[in-house]
Amino acid sequence: MAATPPVIVGFESGLEYWRKAWMAGNGSAEGPLGQVAPDALLEEFRVKPLLLEDFPFLRPSAARSAGAGRVAGLLGLDAPVSLVVDRPEKRASGSGVLARTWCRGLSQAMLAHVEENIYVCSPELVLLQLASELSYANLLDVAYELCGDFVRLGTALHEGRHLEEYRPLTSPERLAAVCGLFRHARGIKNARLVAKDVIANSWSPMESRLAALLSLPRSRGGFGCPKPVLNKRIYLPDELMELAGRGYVIPDVLYEDADLCLEYQGKQHGETSDRKRDDSKSNALLMMGIETVRVWDEQLCSPSAMGEIASYICKKHSVRLGPQSARMRIRQGDLMVAFKAMSNKVERGGC
Repeated sequence: MAATPPVIVGFESGLEYWRKAWMAGNGSAEGPLGQVAPDALLEEFRVKPLLLEDFPFLRPSAARSAGAGRVAGLLGLDAPVSLVVDRPEKRASGSGVLARTWCRGLSQAMLAHVEENIYVCSPELVLLQLASELSYANLLDVAYELCGDFVRLGTALHEGRHLEEYRPLTSPERLAAVCGLFRHARGIKNARLVAKDVIANSWSPMESRLAALLSLPRSRGGFGCPKPVLNKRIYLPDELMELAGRGYVIPDVLYEDADLCLEYQGKQHGETSDRKRDDSKSNALLMMGIETVRVWDEQLCSPSAMGEIASYICKKHSVRLGPQSARMRIRQGDLMVAFKAMSNKVERGGC
């Protein structure tokens, strides 16, 4: 009797699975992530792609409505469920299923075995699959989420616990490695750019967009500043602990070489308690020689305001920004509009 072909979940449903797995793990998806190739093995694949052949290649099953219902129920996914199939003739239509062709077979090293005969594409493969459908700006936004410590489900934003021992769903390095293994996949150009441009450890969509606008090259709508570090712990000396009311501070965006950090100021920062906390944090950093610049929500939609901030960042790095062409200004405006369109009102929640 022939073995039953596997069911492989990917695309939007794969993204939904990893978001929900992250939430179920209270800010960590360590269990299912353990089914996917670890960093060291992924690096070996990047150097020697033939090593992938040491792992079984799975041929995705045909999409069947009954199978999709079973998958949705077992994994808690919304319908229609996106299933990866290996040939166009298997793209059977049915209620609750959306069959998508992507490649002839997938190495089991790139999949998480989550239920009997049911696999989910790794976060890296999911991003690569979405690259054929999403714009650069939307794909970059998803990459920041996968490499960060927050997830979005519907209109809800769920923040992580920001624990150093928890790893994100993926990393820029893992994304780049997987892009190198699928050089002819649809959307690979966008995926490679995103893997190069995304910065790890964002804690919110607005932090992501602030970092992206400043660090992206001007040819892609950014302002061409050096890449910062996001949400890095800075441990305080004993004499500053009392001033800050804590043992360490975590700037949103840190330029270590320039002794400069940026703090995104959302609407919640107007409250008195938040202002006091922000002030004590800024004062402690200043006494360590690190200047704080606060960036408000409306500035993210202003090319002139962001241009001034970018010029100051480059000045602190002893870098001079060259003149901008009209095309560069149009691209910056387009990227801001794209980010603004993604900024749906979300309700904060814990993971």
